[in-house]
Amino acid sequence: MTLDDIDFAALYRQHMAQSKRRLKPASDWDARAEVPHYAGH
Repeated sequence: MTLDDIDFAALYRQHMAQSKRRLKPASDWDARAEVPHYAGH
């Protein structure tokens, strides 16, 4: 078996389905983002 034989996308989807974690919308990440001190100047 080589790395070419592994379907990493399918493994990722299976892992995410089993993890029971909710997906974060972009607004959650935007709220956590730091605004640079030079922004708006």
